[in-house]
Amino acid sequence: MHGTVIAWRRHCMAPSLQGTERTSDSLTAYGRFDHGVRAILARLAVTNRPAVTNRPAATNRPAVRAGPKDTDMHTITYHTCYDHQLTTTQHHAIRALLDAAFECEFSDEDNDHACGGVRVIASAGDQIVGHAALITRTVTIAGTPYRVGYVEGVAVAPDRQGQRIGAQIMRQITDMAQRDFVVAMLSTGEIDFYAKYGWQRFVGESFVDNHGTISRTAAEDEGLMLITPLSHLNQPGVAWVCDWRTGDVW
Repeated sequence: MHGTVIAWRRHCMAPSLQGTERTSDSLTAYGRFDHGVRAILARLAVTNRPAVTNRPAATNRPAVRAGPKDTDMHTITYHTCYDHQLTTTQHHAIRALLDAAFECEFSDEDNDHACGGVRVIASAGDQIVGHAALITRTVTIAGTPYRVGYVEGVAVAPDRQGQRIGAQIMRQITDMAQRDFVVAMLSTGEIDFYAKYGWQRFVGESFVDNHGTISRTAAEDEGLMLITPLSHLNQPGVAWVCDWRTGDVW
């Protein structure tokens, strides 16, 4: 930015002096002209300057105008709740938030997947501006069934993004997942975002159990992430089999 200002100032030279050879006569003429202009400006400054008493009081001057992100940043509150504690209006508000954040690509199945567990909700007054859900799933890992915390529906209202709301939501949902589950998982296309909060890439092999028929879900492997203290589970070749559900199985 400073470079831009300097470049702009360099181009403010009088046009008559740009690209010409400055002789002693031209410099003398320019000096007289400049002296005359300075004298006129000095007189104008004295005669046209408004009285000090006409200036607005310093206390009435507006502060630097902040955009919505700055003015609302400290009004965000976070709380956890279960589905039965939400009103119908709040359920609708969460769905509207998810539709907006995912640009109307959040399906009814996706919405169902976020139900039945605990939610972290960010609010600005009565408006819900951020959300994440932690549900319980059964995943069989290396032949042993595990009760797994599965993160769904992480979203922030488009006009509130960039305010660290998503970061605070993820810290809380991650803490809950680690406290309540030995294994926690999620599926995402934003690997780098979740990695900042301790989530690790999945390196095993994923499958789905569709009523007794187990099928490989190799296309899902790349987007799966997890947190677990049992590092021996997340190893190449270890099979992770999730329970069947409509929509995205992982």
